[in-house]
Amino acid sequence: MIPTDTPWSGLEAGKTDTRRVDAAARWNWFWAVMPRADLCLLLQLTDLPKPVPDLPKLKNLEIRFQTLPGGPILYIRLKDNAQMELFETLFRDVMAAGELAETEAEALERAIGRTFRWHYLLRGGKLEVLSEEAQKGLIGEIEVLKLLIANLGPKSALTAWTGPSGAPKDFELKADCIEVKARRGAFKPFVKITNEHQLADVPDRRLWLAVLAVDKVQQPHGKTLTDYVAARGAAARTPSCSS
Repeated sequence: MIPTDTPWSGLEAGKTDTRRVDAAARWNWFWAVMPRADLCLLLQLTDLPKPVPDLPKLKNLEIRFQTLPGGPILYIRLKDNAQMELFETLFRDVMAAGELAETEAEALERAIGRTFRWHYLLRGGKLEVLSEEAQKGLIGEIEVLKLLIANLGPKSALTAWTGPSGAPKDFELKADCIEVKARRGAFKPFVKITNEHQLADVPDRRLWLAVLAVDKVQQPHGKTLTDYVAARGAAARTPSCSS
């Protein structure tokens, strides 16, 4: 039984039944119920991407491409309806990320990128303090943000910082995309690429890989992540003729 206070209310179980999420949406998103009453979010596509990208694997979700009589789709299916409330939030978040795109291909890329971020959030089963690696990555992004604020102004720089919104690239500018990686200064000269979307070509834009050294030191030396955030927040609030 599907509760009446959900987006899937009124859809018929026992067959694949769909309802468009929002008639005003830029892309073709649908709430759907599968034959076994599984709840889904669908993105209807004009064509399947080539090559087909890797998709994240979540414990209670199935994420796949499928070709139907009406055309190809990407679907995210909830396996356990007891998790409906949490995953409705996930579905809406994925759709919101995709709606920022200018093209269908970019919408798909953003949607997949956002599901990867949920994958990293949920794979441990609970919310935790940021790991040391995650903190280093965020510090790296903040340092690049600092440079962009200095050159573009706060408004343009913050708009370009798309990593937190689920975009595959950390920064997306008009003619450039920037993927940021942070590593220990004395460590081996390699960085980890999480998935192929991070370094995928973007039409009409140059792709830059920014690698920054972030080392751990003992207090009172160095800065904490909070220090970095506070400093960049102050920089963003400083009036600039470029913004």
